[in-house]
Amino acid sequence: MRKRVLMSILTAVLLMTAAEYAICGIHADEETVSCSELIDHSKKYDDKKIVFEGEAIGDILYRGSYAWVNVSDGNNSAIGIWMTKEQAQLIKTTGAYEITGDTVEIAGIFHAACSEHGGDMDIHATAVTVMKQGYMMKEKTPVWLKMLSAAALTAAAALGGLFVYRKKQF
Repeated sequence: MRKRVLMSILTAVLLMTAAEYAICGIHADEETVSCSELIDHSKKYDDKKIVFEGEAIGDILYRGSYAWVNVSDGNNSAIGIWMTKEQAQLIKTTGAYEITGDTVEIAGIFHAACSEHGGDMDIHATAVTVMKQGYMMKEKTPVWLKMLSAAALTAAAALGGLFVYRKKQF
């Protein structure tokens, strides 16, 4: 009986450890890098496993059983990610005007000049994880801008009316 209890506890501990590793540290041996690091030190990272995190932006471009997704790290730069169609379908929202795209973590191989894709810089994804779902943004127009717009419209109407009135007198 003691052996069974001990084996059950040991199995539970091993399963919890494996789950923690899968959730928190699946890419522990790979270096997380920014887009500017990849550009500035492309030779250092060329053909190496890396982790890249950012917002999926623009359109997902499907090419047969693969797809291109641009991912921005928020520093006015983005990089093309080559992934399977199934990985791309995990991304539900891509960023655009008034839309924040899904935050994704990409584990993959960085290519400074990918021979498969015409010499472009890209990452070939081996794993794609959606870290945070995207959402619509509601931009609020400041009150001062609304008042300025109303004043400009009123001034334009008054000047237009004055122009028509003066035109009729001559």
